[in-house]
Amino acid sequence: ERLYYVELAGTFEDYLRRRSAKSRHNLRRSVKKFVERNAGRALEVATAFEQMAAFHREAVAISKHTYQGRLLGSGLPDSREYLLGMEERALQGEARGYLLRDHGKAIAFAWCTARKQVMSYDVIGYLPEYSAISPGTVLLYLILEDLFQNGRYRVLDFGVGESFYKVAFATDHMSFAQAYLFRPEWRYRLRITRS
Repeated sequence: ERLYYVELAGTFEDYLRRRSAKSRHNLRRSVKKFVERNAGRALEVATAFEQMAAFHREAVAISKHTYQGRLLGSGLPDSREYLLGMEERALQGEARGYLLRDHGKAIAFAWCTARKQVMSYDVIGYLPEYSAISPGTVLLYLILEDLFQNGRYRVLDFGVGESFYKVAFATDHMSFAQAYLFRPEWRYRLRITRS
């Protein structure tokens, strides 16, 4: 398996220069178009305890319409317990909730949590009816711009798995294998050989 990540060293412009000129141009054009149509108020960032309930409510509303939420059951949890965890992370300075808005309506979100200098891209989603304007790509671009400007984090961790956006935006990846250790007992040997 592979874990993709972005090293947040240098400037955002340095990071963008790693892409081909054509890719960079197309990406910037999409983002500029989106930001301009929203009068520069496309991105909202929630980091404080008192912002978490509103962020959670809007992000869950989006998540319920994504294929992760509908088909895989892996969207943003709609529970009081999860919100309490988000608020706790915010109190510790380990939370960044991103909302992308189109004409004021929240259409995409990303819930990110930090551990020291590593920011994890935990739960994401966008409303499928907006796919023609690339909300996921625009949001990720704006998140990376925010993190480079913030200067507090060293890495944005996309997590394990292959996805187009991970390969396209990552600066590197780590390959690894999962291994399971069992005691050398007959009962474990029988279970392993049967499966």
